[in-house]
Amino acid sequence: MVPERIRARPARLERFLDSLGGVLARDVSPFAAWERRLRRPIVALLAMLAVAAVLAVFVNPAVVVACGALAGVIVVGYGWPALTIRGLSAELRLPAIRGVEGEALRATVAIRNAWPWPVWGVWLEGDLGERRTVALARLPARSTSEFTWDGAPQRRGEFPRGEVRIVTAFPFGLTAASRPVRLERRVLVWPATVALEALLGGGILRTSDEHFSDRRQGDVGDVSGTRPFRHGDALKKVHWPLSSRTGELVSCERQAPISAAVRVVVHPDPDGRDDGPTGTLESSLRIAASVCRAYHARHARVECRLGGDEHEIQPGQRGLSRFFDALARYEPAPARSPAARRGRGGRDGGTLQIVITTPGGMGRLSDQERSGPDRLLIVVEPADAEDAAPAAAPPRVVRLRSGRCLLDEFGGRWGRLCHV
Repeated sequence: MVPERIRARPARLERFLDSLGGVLARDVSPFAAWERRLRRPIVALLAMLAVAAVLAVFVNPAVVVACGALAGVIVVGYGWPALTIRGLSAELRLPAIRGVEGEALRATVAIRNAWPWPVWGVWLEGDLGERRTVALARLPARSTSEFTWDGAPQRRGEFPRGEVRIVTAFPFGLTAASRPVRLERRVLVWPATVALEALLGGGILRTSDEHFSDRRQGDVGDVSGTRPFRHGDALKKVHWPLSSRTGELVSCERQAPISAAVRVVVHPDPDGRDDGPTGTLESSLRIAASVCRAYHARHARVECRLGGDEHEIQPGQRGLSRFFDALARYEPAPARSPAARRGRGGRDGGTLQIVITTPGGMGRLSDQERSGPDRLLIVVEPADAEDAAPAAAPPRVVRLRSGRCLLDEFGGRWGRLCHV
C-alpha cells in the first residue's frame, strides 16, 4: 500500500500551483483601466482644447479660433449622434419562421427617419446567426426606408440572439449612439443534416416486432425477389447461385420491417464549454439530427436523449418539426453522474442504440451504452485533438473530427458501415 504522506503530496502540490497561478494572474497595475480611458478621443481633444486656451490667453489671441474649432468638434461629435438617434425608429422583419444552418435567411429592416434632414452613417448590430455589421445607406428626410439582405446562420438556435440595435456615429465617429430595434418575431434555425440513403440493418437493427412488409424493400426480412447488382450493395446481398448461372451479379431483395426502433443518445462534453459552431457539441447535434431524420423517414420509432431530456419523435412531418425545434432550442445542462443517468433507464430492449459522445464523455458512459451487439458508438473529437488512438476502444466505434467537413465525412463513413 502507498503511505498516506506520499498520496498527499500531489494534492499539496496542486494547491501550491493553484495559489502560485492566482498570484501570477493578479492585476498589479490598478491604473490599467485608467490607461484604457486615456486612449479615448475625448481625452486628446480636451487636452488640445486646454493647450489652445492657454496659448490664446498668454501668447496670441488669434488661437481663440482654434479653441472654437476644437470646441465645435467636441460638441458636434458627441451631441449629433445622440440627437440623430432620437428621431430614428426601426423594425426587423424575418419572413421565415424556421431556417437551416448554412442556408440563406432573408431579413428586412424598416427604418423611419422623423427628422427634416437626411441621415447618414447608420448600421445594425446584433447576432443574426453570424457576427457582422449591416451598414445602411442614406435615410431620406421624413420617410420610411426598407433594406433587405440575405444572411446564412452558421449555427442552430433562436435568432436574433439578444438585442438588435440601430447605431450611428456620424459625423466624426467619436462616439456611437444606439437604440433597440423592434422585432416582429424570431426565427428558429435547425441544425444542418446530411442525407443517409442506407440504414444499419441485418444483425445490427432490431425490429420492434416480428412483422414484415411485402410492399416495402429492406434488409432484414425474407427474400422477396432479385434485381441487378447496384454499386454500393453489400456482398452478403448477392445471390451467388443465380449470379453464376447468368454471368452477372444479381442482388437479393428482402422485406422491410413494418416498424423498427432506434434510440439516439447524445452525451455533451462534460466540461460544458461552448466551442463555437464547429465544436463537438454542434457537430454531435448535427449527427443526431441526420440519423433521426433518416430513420423517421423510414417510419421507424425514433427516440432521442439529449443530456437529461427525452424526446420521442411522433410520426409525420409535424412530429419531426417539433423535434428539430427542440434541437434548435437545446442548451446543455450540467453533466449528471453515471449512476444518476443509469437510474433513468430506457426502453433499450429490441432497439438499435446509437451513442454520440466526445473523448471527455467516454469515461462517463455506462457499460450498457459502451458496448453490445445492438450498439454503435460515435466519438466526435475536437478539431485540434491529437491523432493518437485510445488504449482501449469499444469494438464498434466510429471516430470523427469536428469541423466544417464533418457531415460529409460522417455520410461516407455511415455508408461504408451500412454496406459491410
